[in-house]
Amino acid sequence: MGLINTMMHRSMRKQAKKVVEIAVKNYDIAKKDNPDLSEEELYQAAYFINFDKKGNENQDEQVRNKVKICSKTLNGFCYIKGIDIGDMSICDESRRVQFTVYVDLELEQRGFPKLTDNQKVELLEAMNLPIRDWKEIVDRKS
Repeated sequence: MGLINTMMHRSMRKQAKKVVEIAVKNYDIAKKDNPDLSEEELYQAAYFINFDKKGNENQDEQVRNKVKICSKTLNGFCYIKGIDIGDMSICDESRRVQFTVYVDLELEQRGFPKLTDNQKVELLEAMNLPIRDWKEIVDRKS
């Protein structure tokens, strides 16, 4: 792996950690404030701590659908936070897909469940990221 690649991966890991910290903080707040919610409802509550639920209703259907799908998991919250409005917004698609792996790993290290392949594909589709070769992209070391 070349120097630029090494620096890019280090930056993606750092950004993933930062985004996950925000998501977990929101999740903890949502869980404390709403102890009777299901996990999926907690993820949605955590998502809307940072984003205006009413404002989402005024978005076009594609954006509302993305939010609906991505707020089913904490991973999706992090993908939106890092890719749509974070530092990863300027990266190409393959780097964005690689970034999702760092998010997934960071969440797993914090005890959150591993995504199934179907969940991963659903999130990548919602984020308009390439799904046909996603496993190849994330397995690439370059």
